[in-house]
Amino acid sequence: MASPILEKSLEQASGQSIANLRSLSVSEVRAMAQKKHGRRFHLKSQWPFIGRGTVLRDNVLTHEQVETAFDDAMKKR
Repeated sequence: MASPILEKSLEQASGQSIANLRSLSVSEVRAMAQKKHGRRFHLKSQWPFIGRGTVLRDNVLTHEQVETAFDDAMKKR
């Protein structure tokens, strides 16, 4: 859980509640920020020189999507 100070800062910067931000995927948050700033963000990968890269690339899931997939997997057990 994030600290209350961090949560308040994120709410002020985004204009969204923490509960709403948690329900969005990273791609949705990025789209909101790009719209707010009026320009497209460019994320540059320096892999393999810096870090290990991201195996998910554009396939980042929301918390709810992960929980649903987990519940489905547990039911099939």
